[in-house]
Amino acid sequence: MLGFLKSVAIAPAELEGAFEEGIGFDGSSIEGFARVSESDTVANPDPSTFQVLPWTTGSGHHHSARIFCDITMPDGSPSWADPRHVLRRQLTKANELGFSCYVHPEIEFFLLKPGPEDGTEPVPIDNAGYFDQAVHESASSSAGMRSRRWSSWASRWSSVTTRARPASRRSICASPTRCRWPTT
Repeated sequence: MLGFLKSVAIAPAELEGAFEEGIGFDGSSIEGFARVSESDTVANPDPSTFQVLPWTTGSGHHHSARIFCDITMPDGSPSWADPRHVLRRQLTKANELGFSCYVHPEIEFFLLKPGPEDGTEPVPIDNAGYFDQAVHESASSSAGMRSRRWSSWASRWSSVTTRARPASRRSICASPTRCRWPTT
């Protein structure tokens, strides 16, 4: 497992079939996930993770959602390489030893200037590098963005720092959230 989020896009009409049968894919095509002999894998959507994504179209409608999947073998047994299954196993071990697990997101993102929607390349809001002092405009943009768009995605943020690339930011959640996955 190398920690890269993967995705597959499906039409709403395909969702019922995905819940009933899962979505088959070649696990050996994902670096570090499965050997060729274990390539047949199935992504099974977890309905408890369904979330409409906060961005909209020009008409103001939401047209995208995301749902996380559990990865199984064709016989229905959990894939040893499924990150969610690995986490569940480790949470069970930690629970058996009397430990509690707390997690929080580290969100990385870019701030771009509003621009025309004609296919031109986006323009960074600044040219700051790693931990450079934020200029007033980009600092207020970060704060505004945190309070408006991202507040529904994370807990209270402790800081926003610049990263190595222009307009790149990182936020660390100040209030870790207790893992709510069952450990049994």
